[in-house]
Amino acid sequence: KIKSPPHSAGASYTLTLPNDDGNPDEILKTDGNGILSWTANSSGGGTNGIVSANVKDFGAVGDNSTDDTTAIQNAINSLLNGSVGDGGVVYLPPGVYRISAPLTFGSTAYSITLKGSSTHFPVGNFGGSVIRVTNTSGINAIEITNSSSIAITNLGIDHTSSSSGIAIKATSTNSRQGITIDQVYILKHSKGIELNGYANSIIRNSEIREQPDNANSTHAILLKKGSDARQDQLRMENVIVEGLVDGSTRHQYSKGLLVEDWTNSLWIKDCCFLRNKYGIYFDQSMGGETADAAAFHRIENCDVDQNDSDGVFIDGGYAIWLQNCYLSSNINSGLVTGENFKGTMWINSPDCRGNNMFGMAFNVNHNKIQINSPHIADNGSAQPAQSAGIQVLDGANDISIMGGFIGGNVFGQHVNSGNQQIGIRFVGSSHNRININGVDVTHNIAGGIE
Repeated sequence: KIKSPPHSAGASYTLTLPNDDGNPDEILKTDGNGILSWTANSSGGGTNGIVSANVKDFGAVGDNSTDDTTAIQNAINSLLNGSVGDGGVVYLPPGVYRISAPLTFGSTAYSITLKGSSTHFPVGNFGGSVIRVTNTSGINAIEITNSSSIAITNLGIDHTSSSSGIAIKATSTNSRQGITIDQVYILKHSKGIELNGYANSIIRNSEIREQPDNANSTHAILLKKGSDARQDQLRMENVIVEGLVDGSTRHQYSKGLLVEDWTNSLWIKDCCFLRNKYGIYFDQSMGGETADAAAFHRIENCDVDQNDSDGVFIDGGYAIWLQNCYLSSNINSGLVTGENFKGTMWINSPDCRGNNMFGMAFNVNHNKIQINSPHIADNGSAQPAQSAGIQVLDGANDISIMGGFIGGNVFGQHVNSGNQQIGIRFVGSSHNRININGVDVTHNIAGGIE
């Protein structure tokens, strides 16, 4: 039992209780009316075994007026010393927390979660916890450098000026792992998320919107090895990148997802990349068929739609699977391979409709490309006379197309396409090992196979 000391009206008292090792653990507070309450200790204590640091215990206000940078950083710092057993949860109660400098996690940060109270739509009039960048010189909101097991969850991150900077930038140069970004809503940042060198990391249940439409905004999400030895085992799930600018215009610069260097074993599932310059872009720096090239990538159940150039552009990597993807209504083509791509690809049940150029377009130098059960219809409105559902340039080999429907209208009906001239076109005569089997190529304007 605890007996409160005598106190005068209007006074408040705080009682600190030691835990098993003698360090301060919890605080019992009384206000002037004799009301008792438990709160987290500013040294990283908490209740129910959860080590936590509430940013308001460190002086943060969250009133969309006060600069809360120092208070939030002090809360983060209270949970790190770089030894086993450190870490915990930095909690941001509902509010708008203005910052004028990056929130940083350094090499002594382990197993720390920066957590707000938001669910899926925290920015705007939906409440929750929002970190708002006010600096106009292009700072990043959150910087993670050689930390391990850092999670950013249940937060909105927005910007007051739309100038430049990255919402979340994580850089490993020493084989660090374990970045988790979950239920984060990023608004008005030049770039959304960058993972450089971090392996075994995941981005899920998050959105990136309203990037400023300028040349600084080269990507919404970047995955790259950088100067680290490797980057592999990355997962993206239920992520939305919306490139719409001013409510009506596609983004002219940003790649929704840009993958570079030796980024290996990437799985992308149930994601949307809409109205960017490119939806998904595999850069030539990923390499080709050599042992040091990035490989084993899966893109599954994704909507890559209405982008200002191509939906998916693959110019590097090998052993790539696309499964049940919607690659439609892009200004150029649904899926394109660049001349540097020399890998193997399986494309299963793609839906490529209403692209302005081609449903799919394949360049030279491929090892093997297998397309199974496609629906490719009514592509080519920009150049109907030259249009085709699948266009293959001279010198491309080892292509197999099995089953499916390449022709008809956008609904898959057996009526002539309004735009698509040819179902499948092979340009030139330098093609080897081509197999087309059981494909319905009827109801194109000029012919099935050319």
